[in-house]
Amino acid sequence: MSPITFTQQGIVLPPESRTTVEVFSGSLSQSYIASCVPNGPGANCGVGRGVGGISVQIISNTEPHVPIVAERTFYVLGHDFGSGPINDAHAAFGVEEPTRNWYFAEGTTLDGFAEYLTLENPYSADDTADLHYFTETGQKSVKTVRVPKNSRVTVEVFKGDPTTAQPNCIANGPGATCGVGPNVVGVSVFVQSTGDIVVERPMYIVHDFGSGTVAGADDVVGANAPVITMGFVAVSTVAGTNAFLTIENPDQSRAATVQVAYYVTAGPAATKTIIVPAGSRHTVEIFNPREGIGPGYASVAVVLTSIGTPPTPILVEKPAYSALAASYGATDTFGAVPPASF
Repeated sequence: MSPITFTQQGIVLPPESRTTVEVFSGSLSQSYIASCVPNGPGANCGVGRGVGGISVQIISNTEPHVPIVAERTFYVLGHDFGSGPINDAHAAFGVEEPTRNWYFAEGTTLDGFAEYLTLENPYSADDTADLHYFTETGQKSVKTVRVPKNSRVTVEVFKGDPTTAQPNCIANGPGATCGVGPNVVGVSVFVQSTGDIVVERPMYIVHDFGSGTVAGADDVVGANAPVITMGFVAVSTVAGTNAFLTIENPDQSRAATVQVAYYVTAGPAATKTIIVPAGSRHTVEIFNPREGIGPGYASVAVVLTSIGTPPTPILVEKPAYSALAASYGATDTFGAVPPASF
């Protein structure tokens, strides 16, 4: 394991402004700078090139407190994660605070997919996290990984075994055991830690979905709890695009009955009902009329509702892959959750 390094810098954000920080400019070994240069010539707010795993905590410390919004954009230009060079980008909002529960509905370790979990422990005490995996075929396992203080840990989900419990698993590198191994079609995971942490799931893809190879990248921050209803307002099933719904039922004792309603510009178009077994993950091909709306739709909205009595809470993500020039690459989003008064 590489040595853990911790550093911090200060940056001044002008009022009503947007500031871009080049994380690749700077040095892990430099002393604290109260007003570092965020970008351009002399930029030094980042950690520099060649750092394999980085997490960041951003704190607005002006008194009185001034709220800010932070987002992390990430561009991959030709790096090969094992299946070919990636040329794509992903972005994610920061979370307001660490917590102990993180859910991810999407995931796969099929050939051409490199799935990771990145875990940040921003505190001064060591932590552990249980990785509860649920697969499309009903396989289940729990792996426990150590997350040292003030550190970031990367889990290679494509290494390990889908059914073997590992109380002290190896996160990455030779002999890694914290994942489910290769060629698992659908993987969901519930990360539960003893202390508060932050977890994301980046994934890198080189795969032909039938209309040309997509060499893409996507990333999401985990959800903190399953819900009853989730919705998506931007879906396409035109030729060259492949959009999916990945549904996670983390309840180990109850199946989830999920109603999937599809809407187009003219109004409601189709409604399908899907059973997701207890402790499992289910994938819907939106372009397939069996459970989806079918091909050829440029603008589709989807609402998924767990309708059992009582309903079993679920998590849903929408991964999509496009070989079209205008929308090339991979994307993934969690569904929006309506307000309680909806």
